[in-house]
Amino acid sequence: MARKKLTMPSSSGGLVRYYDEDTDAIRIDPKWVVGAIGFLVILEVFLHLYGNAFLGTIV
Repeated sequence: MARKKLTMPSSSGGLVRYYDEDTDAIRIDPKWVVGAIGFLVILEVFLHLYGNAFLGTIV
């Protein structure tokens, strides 16, 4: 008498592959982001100190 084989359902064994690269996204170098933030901080300080004289407005 032959034994019945016990078969497991096929699956990926819990392994999931996530792709590291998205080719559809816009890529920006981190140096540009830090530079843009630095520029905005300097612009904000400049406008805070000299904005009224520079723009000719009185608040």
